[in-house]
Amino acid sequence: MKTVLITGGAGNISYALASQVASGSLLGDEEIELRLFDIARAEQALQGAVMELEDCCSTVTTKVIGTIDPETAFKNIDVAIFVGGFPRLPGMKRSDLLEKNAEIFKQQGEYLQLYAKNTCLCVVIANPCNTNMTILASQATKIPLRNFTSLSRLDLNRARGMIARKMNRNPNEVHSMLVWGNHSSTQVASVEQAWIMEDGVKTPVNDIVDQEYIKNDFIADVAGRGAAVLQTRGASSATSAARAILDHTRDWMIGTKPGEFTCMGIITDGLLYGLPAGIAFSLPVVCLGNGEIKVVDNLKLPDWIRAKLNLSAQELVQEKSQAAPFLTDRDLRNFTLQHCRIEDVEYLGVVPFEHKPIVLADSIFNKDLGFTMAEREALGITAFLPPRVETLEEQVQRCHKAMEMLCPEPLQKFVYLRHLSDTNENLFYAVLQSRPVELLPIVYTPIVGAACVNWSTIWPNHSRGLYLNKSHKGRIRYILQQWPRRVDGIVVSDGSRILGLGDIGSNGMGIPIGKGNLIVAGGTFDPAHFLPIMFDLGTRTEKVRDDPLYLGLREEKLSEVEILELMDEFVDAIFTVWPHVLLQWEDFSNDIAFTLLNRYRLRRTFNDDIQGTGCVVTASMINSVRLSGIDWKDHKFLFFGAGSAGVGVADVIASELAKQVGISFEEARKHFYLFDSKGLVSSTRGGRALAQHKIPYAHGFFDHECPTFEEAVEMLKPTALVGLGTIPDVFTKEIVESMCDYMPETTRPIIFALSNPTSKIEITSTNAVNWSNGRAIYASGSPQPVVELNGVKNVPSQANNFYVFPGIAFGAALSGASTISDEVFVMAAEALADMVTEEDLAVSSTLPDISNIKSISAAIAARISRFVVENGLSTVDLGWPEDGNLDKYLEIALERQWSPKY
Repeated sequence: MKTVLITGGAGNISYALASQVASGSLLGDEEIELRLFDIARAEQALQGAVMELEDCCSTVTTKVIGTIDPETAFKNIDVAIFVGGFPRLPGMKRSDLLEKNAEIFKQQGEYLQLYAKNTCLCVVIANPCNTNMTILASQATKIPLRNFTSLSRLDLNRARGMIARKMNRNPNEVHSMLVWGNHSSTQVASVEQAWIMEDGVKTPVNDIVDQEYIKNDFIADVAGRGAAVLQTRGASSATSAARAILDHTRDWMIGTKPGEFTCMGIITDGLLYGLPAGIAFSLPVVCLGNGEIKVVDNLKLPDWIRAKLNLSAQELVQEKSQAAPFLTDRDLRNFTLQHCRIEDVEYLGVVPFEHKPIVLADSIFNKDLGFTMAEREALGITAFLPPRVETLEEQVQRCHKAMEMLCPEPLQKFVYLRHLSDTNENLFYAVLQSRPVELLPIVYTPIVGAACVNWSTIWPNHSRGLYLNKSHKGRIRYILQQWPRRVDGIVVSDGSRILGLGDIGSNGMGIPIGKGNLIVAGGTFDPAHFLPIMFDLGTRTEKVRDDPLYLGLREEKLSEVEILELMDEFVDAIFTVWPHVLLQWEDFSNDIAFTLLNRYRLRRTFNDDIQGTGCVVTASMINSVRLSGIDWKDHKFLFFGAGSAGVGVADVIASELAKQVGISFEEARKHFYLFDSKGLVSSTRGGRALAQHKIPYAHGFFDHECPTFEEAVEMLKPTALVGLGTIPDVFTKEIVESMCDYMPETTRPIIFALSNPTSKIEITSTNAVNWSNGRAIYASGSPQPVVELNGVKNVPSQANNFYVFPGIAFGAALSGASTISDEVFVMAAEALADMVTEEDLAVSSTLPDISNIKSISAAIAARISRFVVENGLSTVDLGWPEDGNLDKYLEIALERQWSPKY
């Protein structure tokens, strides 16, 4: 059900509009609650309108409310149609009208901010509608700028009608007419893209209608039509305005047909047709449904039209300047605006009613047995399903029973769940969230490793995400624009460092898909707006290239120079097409991962291998230090593995140590030692020069080299071992017993075996607990069993990045962070550590229960949002608490979490 508000509810336009909305002309058979709002002196007429609507006995309108109370009108509305405003009186200048209505729209914007949903779609009709919309959006800061449009459809309908009459054709035969600019005398009605069918052939209107008429009388007649109606009728347009509002709002909510576009007043981003950012300008758009639009950004226009567009833009800049006292400091550059090209329009839009059964094949909209009988009728799928209607919860139980019956092996469960994700996203995530401890290892580590190895064999004949490669160079932006929906989050990989499996090329697509699944399951992004990308750069692994079933490029890896050229284009294209997107790098090999992270550090990007792993391990380490009986300043950390993950982990723990002890980051690094394939990392070690990322941890005070890990332990006597080297069983019984011998009995050694998958783990939980006689504080990267020794239960913590990367992604997106600084990961680690209870610590568990992942993600997002806002890095205003109250930040995060639902 949708709640629709019409302001100026007692006026002529609203009177003509409301009955059509109530009868289903706006949203078809979807139920609505209709609210009419007006000023106090119109209350009697308002109640009369309500009585008439009630007497219509509409089957889709559940309730009609007429009110003069703002809270009653605006509370939790889904759609707001702003018809009401001060009328333009005879002799009144446009600037006088703006002055009258600016205060009204400032107040109504405040009502939106106070009471409406933050997803509310707002259509502004009252004039000057473009600048009134700007005022409204400025005040309602919790609602995205993309959710505001102003009406230019009335002018478009007028233009279509005039051209149709000129050609003696039906207006419905005229396609792709446009109206540009301000709703004023400076607007520009254009037929440059308009066409009709002549003898089965698309024929440009320009080839039929006289050009002198188009350039002179036509544009003036369209712009002056409203005044002509007023003079002739003695009242402004009502019936035609109501029809235009319905057309505009219906297209916005339901979608334009493929191959067609319309026009709407939208807030500009500064990247379109030379127009300034932050003005409300009527532009060509494709509507994708549910309030999503893409603006067509490459139409060819003659110079005379561009000159008129500039005049209209100048007028809007002047109006915005006049309205400045009514504007907040909200940044009105519409960076969330999506673009497309005219070439893409054929493939964008929404399939019309006669093809609606396709909804069952659309994983975003499909409910399967969850469709009600009324919905099945409306969608034309009445007999496409069995007669039973099930709740989401009932469908979840059905899926669990099916897996128990059909999928005895983990990889079979993976294939089943992937098929479910490809057919019904809501159900897939509901199943995942119902049993996270059991199913997360199936959709991600460790089972995703086996899936990736076999990816080309178990290819589902259904593409999820994008596969980019070097052949797309120079066209990446165009390819991204082909994606049919807005994108808020991206995970990209080149498959070169997958879970200790090496470079498996495009077989690694299971990682960005799986990572995206987990981010969504963590209660963050709507899956409709998340995009996994595999960037196939070739592979170094001959066995993969020679596999006859391999689906990727059968070529050697590109050089670093070639890779960086592609990545520069890729990153620029992403943030051009989706300016507010979050980009996560995943499983790039060590020789390029740090370069990419540092190269694009000022963008909204992060690398989960480098930074996310360090974050969750640091959270576990914070609580491990509490249990160890040793102060932070006295700990000594030895890492087995000095790749991107190892150094990333060391960096975040070192940041926390510096904070705890009160020393510099550089001083904190002296507590950390790295061991790689050549031995203990030091500045005095012979052989090949050290990789750049290892140098900060290359200490120079060793009197001899340590080629074996046992020697390093014996010389350094670490209090904590951290394994990220993907070599199994390297933490031997001798090493564990040695640590217990040289550490005081009142202390406990910390042993983290973090390599994935399970076959690469440095030490099992059973061995760590038994060999240390229960003293070891243990964490792993893959699931490990609970160990009971001497009547004491030891619950191993799985230091899985899943604890943090959904919350980090959510926090960065929620706060509109302009960049993701290193401090963000410390904030996330501390938030995660704080969620561990005394009961957890009593069984040596240093991380909270993963089944609470949605609460964990919200807590991390709240902590990050506060940091971002307080450090001036936020680009959005969601009504952040001025006193920095963390509970209020948490309320905002919880309110905006996505959950699967029908």
